[in-house]
Amino acid sequence: MENINLYNLLHATYDDKRVKDGRVTSQSTPEDTLVLQLQDQQGEVVGTIYANVADRYPDSLLYTLYQGYGTVELEQWHYDFSEDDTYETGARNIVDECMNGLKDFGLIRGGGNA
Repeated sequence: MENINLYNLLHATYDDKRVKDGRVTSQSTPEDTLVLQLQDQQGEVVGTIYANVADRYPDSLLYTLYQGYGTVELEQWHYDFSEDDTYETGARNIVDECMNGLKDFGLIRGGGNA
């Protein structure tokens, strides 16, 4: 994949039951930002992902995991889409990483896999 389209990435999360809500916004930063709210098994928001396409690297996504609705930053990662040919694979891997991060911080039980 040469250029990440945040709207296509958002669409790839629609069937993931761990994602409660998602949107693309430009309110937080000048460039578009993908915002995904992650939920636990009870449907409570436990984390929020903010993701942007990296400057000068249009096939890389920089994303930050926050606790709850975005109050406390927990961890930052990047994801290289250069070898992925589907948004679904990348979206699943990113949500897995964040759910496992929430588990490591003791904010949810169980694994991060769908």
